[in-house]
Amino acid sequence: MAISADAFENGYLLQPGTIFAALCDTGDLGKYHWLLYLCITRRTGYKFHATNQMGSIPWKYEYGPWDGPQSQRCITLTPIGRVEDWGVRSPQACVDDLHSILRNIPLTTPAVDKTTHDRFTCRTWFRAAIRKMDGMQKYVQCPDVDMLEEKLAKMAMAAELMNARDNALANPPTRIMKPTEFAAAWD
Repeated sequence: MAISADAFENGYLLQPGTIFAALCDTGDLGKYHWLLYLCITRRTGYKFHATNQMGSIPWKYEYGPWDGPQSQRCITLTPIGRVEDWGVRSPQACVDDLHSILRNIPLTTPAVDKTTHDRFTCRTWFRAAIRKMDGMQKYVQCPDVDMLEEKLAKMAMAAELMNARDNALANPPTRIMKPTEFAAAWD
């Protein structure tokens, strides 16, 4: 069973309006499904991601409600940004604004990633989404996507190994991570 969101009462971690990097289990150790998660309440939010429905082609962008902290497949949730005017606008208006930015990200490998990522995946979409928000100076500030990607992958791998050590493979907990130094909200 996933860790209850109520277990994280320490303010920032599951604060509504926070944008998280979510890395989810694919069934292969060290390989993850990468998505963005906007926390709406301590238990619910919206996911934004590129998906090919378990290997089918073509890739497509999706967004919709998702209970990230309760998900059986979510390995880590790491805070990487924030909706600056959360509480001023309705949660749905914030979701719609984020969707309007992310839905226009091309479902192709960006030229800047072609030397390190030979094909389009949810991971290359995630990287492009981070760059887009950083370039707009909106929601997520991340001057080095490579460092963020490396840190997130290492944290997810550590969580997977802890789950294996703790024999929690059947019902692994979602681990809410501390913020990384490689991404933050714009002030």
